[in-house]
Amino acid sequence: VDLVDSEFLIHRIDKDVSGVLLYTECLVCRQYVKDCIKERKVTKLYAGIVYGKVKENLKISRNSEFNFKKQKLVYSARSGRVTTTYIYPIRSFLSDGIEVTSIYISIVTGRTHQIRSHLSQIGHPIINDIKYVGNRKLLNSYIGMSLHSLCYCIPNPLDRFMVCYTSPLVFEL
Repeated sequence: VDLVDSEFLIHRIDKDVSGVLLYTECLVCRQYVKDCIKERKVTKLYAGIVYGKVKENLKISRNSEFNFKKQKLVYSARSGRVTTTYIYPIRSFLSDGIEVTSIYISIVTGRTHQIRSHLSQIGHPIINDIKYVGNRKLLNSYIGMSLHSLCYCIPNPLDRFMVCYTSPLVFEL
């Protein structure tokens, strides 16, 4: 079975993002999780490192749609669905002589490239994100994109307590 394209795949991440992938064992379980996602009952937490200094907690809420020609999530004032991302800065520091900030990210919605697009739109793209970084210097001290799916929580259907799936960080915050 090819798990990447499997009908049992529930939570996928972009190709260069590390962290939690979530699969179900049956179609009934898959439907339950899909319903939880639709009803906004899941919690998704990410960790990342971005260019620049993020000084305070931020809420980014935009109408967005995926542009298949550009292969990017783009802001759309007239159409698209509302996407919401919360940013929580941890600390700022210098890396290769460039100011960066380690952050936690929580998303309410889950559109393709949502986190990457939102951070780029506010001037803080993820370190080494080639698609959204623009003309910023790639940092040699990081291998690949500095975005990690840290935790994915779903209510247990039996008692409604949250069941959380985690993945240890692959880079230091």
